[in-house]
Amino acid sequence: MKARVLMLSTLLLAVVVLALIATPFVLEHDESSKTTFNANSKTATPNYGLIPGFFGGPVIEPFGNRNSGFPVLGGYGYVKLYFKNKSSSPVKVVVTHVKTNKTYIAKTIPGKGSYTWYSTGDYPHGVRSGKYTVLMSGVGNGTKPVDASWRGFTTNSTTMLK
Repeated sequence: MKARVLMLSTLLLAVVVLALIATPFVLEHDESSKTTFNANSKTATPNYGLIPGFFGGPVIEPFGNRNSGFPVLGGYGYVKLYFKNKSSSPVKVVVTHVKTNKTYIAKTIPGKGSYTWYSTGDYPHGVRSGKYTVLMSGVGNGTKPVDASWRGFTTNSTTMLK
């Protein structure tokens, strides 16, 4: 009887540990990039998510501007971001730290182009912890539709960015 209880306890512990390890990978492109959209104001409010690490997702916006965001926890300031413009029109990407309003990226990606940003280039000691917004907008007067995707992750090691 004691052997069965011990075996069941060990199995349950293994399942819990596996779930904790796998959760950030399962949520990589869903949870931290969801936004709430108000059709009347044509703006989106980022939902930064609770699980750090991996984030991103598709951005399809008929009105030309879309906000999303991601968190950076203290000690995990090395960031890699990848942006892919799927439309034929240019898309402007602006990444800003919410609390300080510091802009880390302001880049126009040409139609069908892509861009990868590593924080180690300009910030060898990492970026600030906190919430970041990612604004993607159609170039011109900002009303061109956006069809793009983005993804990224934070880490505490520069070797993970390679």
